[in-house]
Amino acid sequence: MIGKIVTGKSFRGAVEYVLKKENARLLNADGVDTSSVAAVINGFNFQRKARPEKAQVVGHISLSFHKDDAPKLTDDLMRKLAAAYMERMRITDTQYIVARHNDTEHPHLHIIYNRVRYDGLLVKSHNERFRNVKVCKELKQQYGLTFSKGKEHVKVEKLHTPDKIKYEIYEAIKEALPLCSSVEEFADELFDRNRIRLDLIHRGNDPASEVQGVTFTKDGITFKGSQIDRKFSYGGLQKAIGEENRKREQERQNTPPLTDSEAELLKFICGEKYDPAKLSQEHRDKIAEGARKNRRTAIPAAEVVCPVVSERQKIDRIENYKLSPEQQKRLYSPDGLTLIRTVKDERQTIRFSVNRSDADHDILVNCLLASEKINRNPVVFGIQLTDEQVTTIKEGEPIYLKGMQNKGRTFDGYLVMDDTLKQGWAFSKEDPRAWVKYGKYEMRLMDKVLIEAGFITRALVKWWGGMGQTARPYLWKQNPTDTEYRENWGDPRKPQQEEKQVRREEPIMHKKKRGFGI
Repeated sequence: MIGKIVTGKSFRGAVEYVLKKENARLLNADGVDTSSVAAVINGFNFQRKARPEKAQVVGHISLSFHKDDAPKLTDDLMRKLAAAYMERMRITDTQYIVARHNDTEHPHLHIIYNRVRYDGLLVKSHNERFRNVKVCKELKQQYGLTFSKGKEHVKVEKLHTPDKIKYEIYEAIKEALPLCSSVEEFADELFDRNRIRLDLIHRGNDPASEVQGVTFTKDGITFKGSQIDRKFSYGGLQKAIGEENRKREQERQNTPPLTDSEAELLKFICGEKYDPAKLSQEHRDKIAEGARKNRRTAIPAAEVVCPVVSERQKIDRIENYKLSPEQQKRLYSPDGLTLIRTVKDERQTIRFSVNRSDADHDILVNCLLASEKINRNPVVFGIQLTDEQVTTIKEGEPIYLKGMQNKGRTFDGYLVMDDTLKQGWAFSKEDPRAWVKYGKYEMRLMDKVLIEAGFITRALVKWWGGMGQTARPYLWKQNPTDTEYRENWGDPRKPQQEEKQVRREEPIMHKKKRGFGI
């Protein structure tokens, strides 16, 4: 559970965002007429007139929950959570609405409240961000909700530019920090690896004065160290580097020296990378085990896999791949043997060669020549689609392609496909997003084409009951000859879970008394 609080000036923008979102559900309200979106806005604006000198009177809270909690987060539980949160945040005696959104995998709700209370006083905002963190933690413990695992599980690909760069810097710092013995070395490592610039902030901008902080810059965007993570402030970096130095010194003191044969084997494999001082005990154990037992061993520092076998056993297979006599001959030749292997979604070209050691062993060394991601996306009109293009199509949108081919003709235009990527249509002269009418619907041309072809389509339509708004119901034809479309807000291809019907609570209306009683 994560809470985010913002304030603003416009109730119209906030309310329309919350209530007009596709499949949004109003869970609770107080002090406003909920018969229409316009009525809600008017109610909020009427109350704000009690404090006309205040501009920032719109309170907007979003409460997001872990996706693992989705099965237990019924509308009733979300109402309770919203009420408990507002009470503990001291947002009381004022107008509010609570709405649930379902546009992401993470369940979340929105609270719009009037900072102008019924008595004309303002909802206090002192230390609200600190109180927000505390309250969210308390509610997670009370209701048994999942605690997030932090930055380690962030889906970076879904972030927008500033946040995406922030997490890229975070990952780069994590990788580089354990390798460095000083802040200066750390700065060089960051720039060499990821083109991230580290700058020290001195007191009074005087280079001769003490360092107060640190900033990280990538692609022209700069963050303070503490904005990346609290532990990446200047003091935090110094502490982390000091701990790594102490750890390396402890390992060096406790690690026994390599035997002559182990040292020679390591030096042969690693070449210029050979540095016994930086070798961990774990790596030393692997080398020793491989040398003693003639078993396959991985040397991380060498970036190679090095099985050691006896000369009498001659290498006749590689990673369970049986070599032909001709392949064995090439393997033992000066040029070695080049093979292509597939690892998950990656195609690797590797050169294998055999080198003879002084210990009368054959050492198989591999070298990665090239690596490329295997594109398993469909080829449509002579063009293989990218991951981004496939995602766009599955979201129900067209893509624009150049150089499509059909019957010997090359052309540019829009490609439309069903979300299962089974069939595609090319539009070279028409825009498939143009609006067309069919019965009670006004929809995009591309959606009509898909439905008429027999596909279930999450179509974009102009919604007749939504004050000029658009909606995205699932539409399809039960039979090709039908003149009416079937309609559903959920995908009919997926089994529908029975949802417990929760009685919608009627909002409590608070009316101001005017005049004197007689």
